Amino acid sequence: MMIDYLLVGGQVVASEGQAEPFVGTVAIAGERIVWVQQGIVDAPARQRIDCSGLIVAPGFIDIHTHSDAAFLKDSGGQSQITQGVTTEIAGNCGHSCAPCADPILLRKHLLAVQDSTEITWRTFAEYLDVLQATRPVLNVASYVGHGTVRLAVKGTASSAAGADELSAMGKYLRQALDDGAIGISTGLEYAPGMHATAVELLEAGAIAAEFDVVYASHVRNRDWLVEMGVGEALGIARTTRSKLQLSHIAPKYGAPQGAADRLLEMVRWARKDGADVGFDVIPDEWGPTKVIASLPTWALELPSDELRSLLRPGPSRARLQENAFPNWKLLADHRWDLLVLYHCGANPSYMGKTIQQIAVERQSTPWDCICDLLLEEGAEMSRLMWCGRVSSQADIDTLIRQPDCMVISDGVSVSEVGALKDLRFSPIAFSWAASFLQKYVRDQRVLGIVEAVGRLTWTPARRFQLEHRGELRAGYYADLAVFDLDRIHCHSTLENPNVKSTGVTHVFVNGTAVMRDASLTEARPGKVLRRGT
Repeated sequence: MMIDYLLVGGQVVASEGQAEPFVGTVAIAGERIVWVQQGIVDAPARQRIDCSGLIVAPGFIDIHTHSDAAFLKDSGGQSQITQGVTTEIAGNCGHSCAPCADPILLRKHLLAVQDSTEITWRTFAEYLDVLQATRPVLNVASYVGHGTVRLAVKGTASSAAGADELSAMGKYLRQALDDGAIGISTGLEYAPGMHATAVELLEAGAIAAEFDVVYASHVRNRDWLVEMGVGEALGIARTTRSKLQLSHIAPKYGAPQGAADRLLEMVRWARKDGADVGFDVIPDEWGPTKVIASLPTWALELPSDELRSLLRPGPSRARLQENAFPNWKLLADHRWDLLVLYHCGANPSYMGKTIQQIAVERQSTPWDCICDLLLEEGAEMSRLMWCGRVSSQADIDTLIRQPDCMVISDGVSVSEVGALKDLRFSPIAFSWAASFLQKYVRDQRVLGIVEAVGRLTWTPARRFQLEHRGELRAGYYADLAVFDLDRIHCHSTLENPNVKSTGVTHVFVNGTAVMRDASLTEARPGKVLRRGT
């Protein structure tokens, strides 16, 4: 067998159980790794790459993204590839692109969907086929979103699901899992998922257990009632024996001091009772969400024209402000200085400014600014995004020190150029993995390089049953990231987020080089990863 690539002399981080990197050689032929050997091994190969001084690791796996709809516009994945990411799991927080019963309604609830994206699919299998046809640069898997399924069965209605509706939801979930969905996700802080009762969620958890897939939960809240939101998810895992993934577990602004330690105690208690619980964290204090999510839940059920009427200046606007429990406590406490407008089609000059700054600039109140900005987006008001300083660095550090804590972006694959160059979704889309390595491994030395790589590779691969991925072993898919830890550096900022990180030198996806010598190639070797294949 002729070797296509021989990666020679790098510090190899291959698999779990390894104490330290070893100087080694990795051989690639076709889509697979042929062998991994210690020492510098000379063998005939079409291309020999000197990796001296570089870390050679499995490609990183981002288990929590929202690229589902964005990939249909541009699946080039620059923000991910330039950090060494070779696989994404999309469809998180209850939002997935399928199943689709009503394309117009679904479109309003999708994240990062673009104007020209046409929804032609109905089933999950059809969506995955459309996604594969975009020729993604990296591998993509997707959850089926409980919120999307609820939307297909009940629309925006907030009422509890009846027996027939529960049955219909169950059929949608099972069909999507048969079609290749990698698990079930919930988004209980957002409509329509927030309207789900415990009975409805127990049914979803039971189906996840039936198919032996992950049940991922963006819990109801992580501020005022943080223990209740997490406790509900733990109870579902314990009762249904499903594999729970607590998404971005870090407590939010407003949670009691020391809440991260208390949540970890809850996780340990649930595990002692037999629950299978995993969790992950965003390595940044700032997090994104839709501005429209700040409105009262009853308003989100209204037809678009009625909602616009309420948003207009006048007495009706005040009704929208009467929201005892907005999705972020930042709003209740009027911390307009900690809310940054992030993606804004109608007013791009405001992006990167706080709501407080915009209010001063417009000589208005912060609340009137919010309503006006939503109105000015017109039919696309659901795409207005902001970021809040929602987590504390102390809580993030506590969680990252846990040996089984995975690290995520909660972002969308974007690019400095092309169709998605103006899309802003997460402030760390270009820097989440790089900043994790830069801060926690190189600068602060909280984690060793082997443990840190494991959090990004073999730990998520095992959790999500990504067969023959996540390690450097003979016969495994050749997904690799080659980087210089001493030169890993993040260049993106809150004000200017779409700037790529540096320090990653070579990236391979399924045996094909998608980045060589820190430059992207034009190759598109990514696969849509379907459950059971």
